[in-house]
Amino acid sequence: IVGCRALSNWNGNSRLVDVVSDITNQFARDPPALPAAGGARHTTGRSSGLQRDDSDDAVFIPPAPSSFPELDNLSTDQMQDLLNDDDAFQVFFKKLPMPTMTLEMRDQMSSELTKQARENLSYKERVEQLQGGLKELQREAVEHWARVKELEARQSVVMRKFDPLRLLTQLEASCGKLDEESEILAGEFLNGTVDLDSFVKREIELRKLYHLRRAKAERFRAQLKQ
Repeated sequence: IVGCRALSNWNGNSRLVDVVSDITNQFARDPPALPAAGGARHTTGRSSGLQRDDSDDAVFIPPAPSSFPELDNLSTDQMQDLLNDDDAFQVFFKKLPMPTMTLEMRDQMSSELTKQARENLSYKERVEQLQGGLKELQREAVEHWARVKELEARQSVVMRKFDPLRLLTQLEASCGKLDEESEILAGEFLNGTVDLDSFVKREIELRKLYHLRRAKAERFRAQLKQ
């Protein structure tokens, strides 16, 4: 029922008689469009007092009756007594087909919801197991990621050792040291601290190694410029 103030403002102090009276007046002002067969479906429209929906998941709402045969044989005084006596009205109201059907629908929906809730609870253990497995996978992923970062850092250190410019600098520095060692050997020979045979043998080794490394350095530098 859309637009029923008494129903919208229902509380512990509300009188059922007022709600029914308000609903009756609304039906009189805005009568619902009854379907040709079957019942209406629940929707959010405001085209009538009833709501309808064509979706498969809709909630069935019984059509509003166009008459109340139960009231046909009641006099005006009897109907007024029902309106004035809440307990008697409650008993009479619950015997009507519409409330009975509504209660049956409520019980059916309650049963279906209970069944669905139990089915959902049956998945609890499996979901908890999956959550535990997911946490373990997350922990392993964090450990693996830390290991990857460690290996990347080590790789960076190793790769710096083989940096082309660094290798060229080291090679040229080695040539400089060999040249200095050769000059020191020549000084020792001139001072007489090294004999001729030892000088010639060591000098040949130093100059040979010097020229080999110098040649490598020149080729390396040329490759870097390409």
